[in-house]
Amino acid sequence: MPDQQPPIISLIIPCFNCGSFIRQTLESVAAQNMGGINGLETLIVDDDSTDNSVAVISQFLDSHPDFRGTLLRHPTNAGVAVARNTGIQAATGQFLMFLDADDTLAPDCCQRLLELQSQTHADIVACNALHLKQNNRQSIVYPQAQGRHILPGRSLPEHPDCHAICETCWGKLYRRELIISHNLLFQPGLEFGEDTLFTHTVILTSPLVAIDFNYCGYLYKDNQASCVNTAKRQKRLVSLEQVLLGLSKVIGTGCSPLLLRKSCEFLWTLRKFGCGQERLQRLKTLLASPLWLDIIHPTITAYGKPKHRLYAWLLRHHCLQVIRFW
Repeated sequence: MPDQQPPIISLIIPCFNCGSFIRQTLESVAAQNMGGINGLETLIVDDDSTDNSVAVISQFLDSHPDFRGTLLRHPTNAGVAVARNTGIQAATGQFLMFLDADDTLAPDCCQRLLELQSQTHADIVACNALHLKQNNRQSIVYPQAQGRHILPGRSLPEHPDCHAICETCWGKLYRRELIISHNLLFQPGLEFGEDTLFTHTVILTSPLVAIDFNYCGYLYKDNQASCVNTAKRQKRLVSLEQVLLGLSKVIGTGCSPLLLRKSCEFLWTLRKFGCGQERLQRLKTLLASPLWLDIIHPTITAYGKPKHRLYAWLLRHHCLQVIRFW
C-alpha cells in the first residue's frame, strides 16, 4: 500500500467473539462518505476471541484493499476497557471515535460529525442514535433533547436535557490531543460502566462540546449476550462503586447533579439486583464505607429530593428495609 497521509479519524472497534456480526459493522465503516476526504483509519482490537472473529475480520480486510484497517490482537482476554485503550495508543488520527462490534454507523456519520466539529471547533462532537430492537422496532436513544447544543464540557453533565449523552463513549468524535495530553484512558477491570466513567471524565476535561440531537448517526443494537442478569449483580455493584469513586475524584465539589444521579443509581441497583440477607449485608457494609460517608450520604442530603433525603436519613439510622422503596 502506498504511503498514506495521517488520518483525520481513528475509529476503534473492540471485538470479542463477534464473528457472527462484525462483518456488517465493518461494511458500515467501509460505506462512510467522507466527502472526498481519505482520512479514516479503522483499528479492530480482538480481545483473544475464541470463535471465528479473527478469520472474518482478516477475510474482510483482504477483500477490501482500499479499506484502511488494522487488526490488533491481544494474546489473552483483557476486557473491553483494555481493548479500547490499545486502540487509543495505536491511533494516529486527529480525532478518535468508538464503535461497538455489534453496532453500525449511518453512511454519513463521520462526515456529519466532522462538519459539526469544523463549524464549532469543539473538542468533542456528538450525535443522537437509533436503538434497533430485536422485534424490528426502533427508537431514538436520546429523545429528550432537540436541535444543536454547544456548551462547556463542565456544564454538560448538569444539563437537564443533554446529560444522558455522557453515559456512552460511542456516537462521538474526540480530539485525540485532549485525551493524550491528559492521559485519559478506560479503567480496566470494570464489568459495567467503563465507558460512563471515561466519557464523563473526558467531557468534564473538554473546554467545548457540540451535540446535534436532530441527527441519528449511530445505530445501536440489542445484544442478548450483554444483558445484565442476577449472576452479574455483584460485579455490577462493584463497578458502579468504582464509577462513583472515580467521578468524585474528577469533579470534586462541582457538578453535584451528576454525583446525585449516580448515588441514586447505585442505591436503585442495590435494591433491584440485591436480595434478602445478601442485600442487607451489603447495605451494612456500605453504611460504614467512605463511599457512603464521603459521597452518597452528603450528596443526597444536600441535593436530593425530599423523599430521597428521608430514605438516606433512615438508612443512616439503620432502617435498612427502606431500600425496598428506592
